[in-house]
Amino acid sequence: MALKYRHAGQACITANRVYVQKGVYDKFAKILAEKAGALKVGHGATEGVTMGPVTTPRSLDKAEAHIADAKKLGGQIVLGGNKLHGTKGYDGYFFEPTLITGAKKEMMVASEEQFSPILALFEFDTEDEAVQRANDTSMGLASCELTSSQTYRSVSDVVILQTSSPRTLTEPGDCSRTLRPV
Repeated sequence: MALKYRHAGQACITANRVYVQKGVYDKFAKILAEKAGALKVGHGATEGVTMGPVTTPRSLDKAEAHIADAKKLGGQIVLGGNKLHGTKGYDGYFFEPTLITGAKKEMMVASEEQFSPILALFEFDTEDEAVQRANDTSMGLASCELTSSQTYRSVSDVVILQTSSPRTLTEPGDCSRTLRPV
């Protein structure tokens, strides 16, 4: 969650594409939607706010284009998906925390940097498939995978973090603290 929504998706190492193993995909998506749905959007100086605006109107336009494209290609917007800018109480460039399920490689969210609070979940079956798909991009500065065993290793250009903690499947979190250069 922190790698995506802490800064409204506007850092160069933000999570844009999250690959989730088929066996836990639905559970993971449900928990992530619940957690992200609890975020409070607004001005950072306002008490209780956990996510601020994007920086430019262009970011709002791009976010709306990504949402429209995902819908057109069969993605489901299970949380958010709307511009808040211009609605009551949102004078800045605010966009709802958004979660897309059913994401596909043909979608703009798979091939373009977003710089917005949109997170797309991609389903995979095997580790090899996840690594291949994660590396099938011309962009990206960091990658990680959380699984249920207790090893840490590097595969191809993707850093794999594996842990036995139940937190992995119930509280999607910030794995950047454990990443190291490959």
